[in-house]
Amino acid sequence: YDGVTFTDFINIYNSAPGLNLPSITASATINQGCPVTFHTTIAASDYQWNFGSEATPPYVFGPNLATTGNVVFNTAGTFTVYLTVPTSCCGDVVDSLVITVNAQELILTPDPAASVCEGVTPIFIATAGFSTYIFLNGSNAVQSGTSSTYTNPNLASGSNISVAAVEQGCTLVSNVVNFLIYQNPTVAL
Repeated sequence: YDGVTFTDFINIYNSAPGLNLPSITASATINQGCPVTFHTTIAASDYQWNFGSEATPPYVFGPNLATTGNVVFNTAGTFTVYLTVPTSCCGDVVDSLVITVNAQELILTPDPAASVCEGVTPIFIATAGFSTYIFLNGSNAVQSGTSSTYTNPNLASGSNISVAAVEQGCTLVSNVVNFLIYQNPTVAL
């Protein structure tokens, strides 16, 4: 313009051979709490991935990161992932990919309740549909396997029961149930 040469990307895309615009792809299904792998087709000396504050890690920077994995989205919803790569001619090129993270919930429900009278054995029921369940009393594993229920007739009052569920590399942790036992009243005649 007016004798000045501009060199910059202006977001006009076409499929011309040799056009080096990044293209981001991700794992086919993205579930809350599960590791995701992202990939770009562009070869670059440096990659700057921005997954947002909903992800762990939120950013990944460095060379040799055309593929980056083990990104976990902690919240369900629709998010935008950004990739920035430097070019020798035109500065940074930015591409984005809108992803949908599917909700996954793991809820632990006590039956009959979180507080019971002496002699009542509680059953803790986790959301069904996971391949492995690890029931915890505090931070100690007390049962591991395929069963989505846990019971213990000798469970102490004040126990904090939770469950972790594992499915295809994903680990979800439930709410914590603070279990209480009320002593039966003494009746004097």
